[in-house]
Amino acid sequence: MLVYLLAPLMLILIPAVLWLSIAPAGASGATPVWLAVPDPVVFEFSALHLASLALIGAVAIGMLTLEAARAPFSLHLAHWVFVYVFFFAAPLVQYKIGAFPWGRLTAFDVETLLLTDLAILVWCAVWICMRALQTRVLPGLPLPLGPGVTASGVWLSVGLALVATVLLVVWLGVGALLTRADDYGASLNTSTVFLLLEKVLRGIPVAASAGALWYLRRGEAPLLVRLGLVAVALGLLLVADFPLGTARYVVGSVYLGLLLTVVGGRLRNGWPFVFLMVGGLLVMFPLLSTLRYVTSPSEIISYVGGFTLLGPSLATGISMRTPRSATPWST
Repeated sequence: MLVYLLAPLMLILIPAVLWLSIAPAGASGATPVWLAVPDPVVFEFSALHLASLALIGAVAIGMLTLEAARAPFSLHLAHWVFVYVFFFAAPLVQYKIGAFPWGRLTAFDVETLLLTDLAILVWCAVWICMRALQTRVLPGLPLPLGPGVTASGVWLSVGLALVATVLLVVWLGVGALLTRADDYGASLNTSTVFLLLEKVLRGIPVAASAGALWYLRRGEAPLLVRLGLVAVALGLLLVADFPLGTARYVVGSVYLGLLLTVVGGRLRNGWPFVFLMVGGLLVMFPLLSTLRYVTSPSEIISYVGGFTLLGPSLATGISMRTPRSATPWST
């Protein structure tokens, strides 16, 4: 199929565009604003490091091509997307601009960079070997099933989600749930209360939403009742886990997970999942990282209107250009 040819080419094109868009060292102001990385000051060319990065990228793209043909989404696809973004595309940009998010590492530390590339390649080789073993051994093993989903369990989970959301609103306030600007967790990061709020209460609406979506397809209640239950569950989820008021990894796992729950059965291959992940890491995560501290709609308009949020800033650890101030990022 044409998609199996064009999709890998797109994955090759993305880092190529990023690399070519960064100005040569010393050319101040030449790097496009949308890339959201500083102009490079120095650049130490190393054919070995570039070759090792290219090998990592080739392995990642090759494995993504194989895994995308096997399933519409899987842990293996997520793993190779991670390798592609964080061990290939982002390090390529870091190397070109001569700055890294790890201490005093620079583009001149070629030996350290090569050792890192070697460690990544060893990891990839081990993963591939274990994957090959998995495809031979697991199909012959019985698959243990967990507890089944019931209609009463779904209704109970939605009720618990309502209680959890009310508690979150009472304890934290609506403002703290909708934005990180209030920094509500600053004094609770190591406390039992914070863990309770973050890991338990915020998770209940997620389970309720997944259950409601299951009930929409398989429940026996009238359609309007099932649709109403889904609307209530998703509404509670938006309050408890609003994208700008919660951690980025939660946003990615929860909302992408629910999307896959709805459309996963209709996907013929894994490429939509791959590009959702890549786009989320290179575009949406930087966008969320900046907008999570806004306090008014006008600030959101100024950030988005500036169009300075694209690029691999999430993974580079380099300060972004923003309309208000430079915000330090790190992985």
